[in-house]
Amino acid sequence: MNILDVSKLSVGFPSRKGMIHAVNDVSFQLFDNEILGIIGESGSGKSVTVKAIMRLHRIPPTVVKAEHMIFEGKELLTLPEPEMTALRGNRISMIFQNPMSAFNPIMRLGDQIGEVLISHKARMGRKEREEAVVQAFEEVGITNPHVRMRQYPYEFSGGMLQRAMIASALIARPSVLLADEPTTGLDVTIQEQILQLIRSLRDRNGMSVVFITHDLSLLAGFADRIIIMYAGCIVEQGLVDEIFYSPLHPYTKGLLLSIPSASSDREADLFQIKGQPPDPHERAAGCPFYERCDARRKECSLFRPAEIAVTETHKVSCFAAGSGKEAADV
Repeated sequence: MNILDVSKLSVGFPSRKGMIHAVNDVSFQLFDNEILGIIGESGSGKSVTVKAIMRLHRIPPTVVKAEHMIFEGKELLTLPEPEMTALRGNRISMIFQNPMSAFNPIMRLGDQIGEVLISHKARMGRKEREEAVVQAFEEVGITNPHVRMRQYPYEFSGGMLQRAMIASALIARPSVLLADEPTTGLDVTIQEQILQLIRSLRDRNGMSVVFITHDLSLLAGFADRIIIMYAGCIVEQGLVDEIFYSPLHPYTKGLLLSIPSASSDREADLFQIKGQPPDPHERAAGCPFYERCDARRKECSLFRPAEIAVTETHKVSCFAAGSGKEAADV
């Protein structure tokens, strides 16, 4: 059963050069108790997508359109702001990038995390809130929680701040957690600890997770399904094994080839996808990956490939993989 259903989501930002097409007709579902990974290089629209789900874009000037964006049976697009505020941080929560700047430097961490409960659990007394913060710190592996909750952000390391941010996101027991590159800037050991923490909390609390990253290797053995985004579009999505062992889109294949391995020739250059992403001000009629693709065909520059289902779980938008034509103005 899906808990979140997004259909044909598009997000645009006005600029002096015209509209920046950050997200274009993105559709996906998030299922109960699932970890869904979203992968793509910088500027592919990953963060913009989840912020649109949380309705964090300023409208106007940002333009957000979709057929629907349904969470737990509620249409987020038209939900009155008081009801959206009640959901945000409560039923659906988010871990933002860069924990070093996410907290107020002049407030104790325990007080900042407790503000979530003040907003969503108004009947809680101060002592009860403090006990909830202590419990949240313990759950995410922060030792000495009674002491740590009275400390300031500068007294925490980057890894500990990331854990505190996860505690803040989970303290109200949300059903969906949106994690926007929560391991960026952390060393490999701490990254693995954060992944294990999120997975164990998912299993313990029965929530669903959308995990955004630009590192495809992080999702192996962690996510259940993976979405590949490029230039604001979903080009491929499927189960982890389908993406890693049966990739169909040339961009997905390029990302996999870019992952260094222990068996790689140390003298050989690392593989890189040639070229640069398209200008987000321009929305070409054809495939957005056309200029960088070695498998491109004539029709790739004329039509945008429609998404086809290769299996019940594996979908791709690519003429080389058998996608049909889609009108250029869709």
